[in-house]
Amino acid sequence: MGTAAGEGSRALSTSEALLWQVENSGLRLPVIGVAELDGTPELTALTAAMQRAIRHNALLSSRVTGPRLFIGGPRWEALDEVTLSHHIRRAALPGAAGQTELLELAQAAATAPFDKDRPLWDVLLVERGPGENAALIIRLHHAMVDGLRALELFSSLCDELAPRPSPNRLSLITQEQEAADSPPPDGRLSWHGLGAGAVGAGRRLLESGLRHVATAGAGLQASQSALCLPAEHSPALVGRSQDRRLLTLTAPKEQLRRAGRTVGGTTHDAFLTAVVGGLHHYHRAVGLGWDRVPMAVAVALPARPGEPRNRFTGVRLAGATGEEDVRRRLEKTYRSVRAARALPSIDPDRLGPLSPVLAAAPAKAVRVLTDLVTESDVHCTYVPGPEERRSIAGKGLIKLFGFAPVVNCALSVAMCSYDGTCAIGMNLDPTAVKDAELLHSSFRAGLDEILSLGGQ
Repeated sequence: MGTAAGEGSRALSTSEALLWQVENSGLRLPVIGVAELDGTPELTALTAAMQRAIRHNALLSSRVTGPRLFIGGPRWEALDEVTLSHHIRRAALPGAAGQTELLELAQAAATAPFDKDRPLWDVLLVERGPGENAALIIRLHHAMVDGLRALELFSSLCDELAPRPSPNRLSLITQEQEAADSPPPDGRLSWHGLGAGAVGAGRRLLESGLRHVATAGAGLQASQSALCLPAEHSPALVGRSQDRRLLTLTAPKEQLRRAGRTVGGTTHDAFLTAVVGGLHHYHRAVGLGWDRVPMAVAVALPARPGEPRNRFTGVRLAGATGEEDVRRRLEKTYRSVRAARALPSIDPDRLGPLSPVLAAAPAKAVRVLTDLVTESDVHCTYVPGPEERRSIAGKGLIKLFGFAPVVNCALSVAMCSYDGTCAIGMNLDPTAVKDAELLHSSFRAGLDEILSLGGQ
């Protein structure tokens, strides 16, 4: 089963090339979406939905190829035809199977390699028997999508196309924050640009290869301090591996929004505070008092006409895990977010044509670069999704969970809002998080605390 494709080719951006090369070092970078449906769609209807999505998203019909004649960097090569039977598969769970069994299938997807000769995505239709809810496990390579781009792709998969995110949305700290008042932050800023760190580390690792990139010079010089962690690593979150464990939580979006507004903040502030609260309870439960945990927040950059949409940087903060009072915890998070908005973000794709350099660099060197850039205990992402009910292949969408990649951290926490509910996906490294069930209950406690500020 195939579908016509082919919309031209282009070089990978610097961000995309970095993410692509990291895969060659053995680190898996899938973005996982789990969409729970109110019934089982017909395979023909699901195939038609994917054909529509391919028409709206050129990278779904493109694969990555090496430099032409060993000149330049990797490129997206548009294929004339995509064989959908290689990308859409089916699996069956017993009717009594629940969230745990579904997430086990998603965990397997999170650690499996992509077929690099094909477009970097696949969909697993999970059936649960007559009359039971079904689910889609959607897997995309991080070189293809960030959070907002993944949401665009998902919207094109739905039966009715949703409007694309506003082109002036600045980041995953989005327009909701832009509308909020921003008093001056108190104390020393603890945020640093992850994108800046990428290039700063790259200068030392790939110095000889970057000397000819004249346009990157000033940015490289300015970015070296970004590698400084805002807090020491927590002893409760040590160890790194390629194993993964997925967990979920949900919360009413309106209640989170009201909680954030109690200090003049936003839903995003409340989400980050819930994460900090979960870490607070986890550390107390394992008998460790730890005042500050290094965290990273993904920031998507605005798309420019004619340029790749998957462009991002990031910021770091020290999560106030030693703060006992939830309101003061929220106030500290609010001030940190306001401080981050005041800092200029560095777009790695503005720092010169680094894609060929990354393509030529040894995979291990790129892995070291990535480890330096992403070094934190926790990564956080928030993607506001559609507010109205949607359907896929004729079946209603109940919940939508997103799981961001774990890159040199203990866990990655992603929140996606849909139809009034915030679905939180936790992707953790079980080597770093020794007791996943304890972490889950701790995050539930942290979330309940922040929800209590929002009332009923």
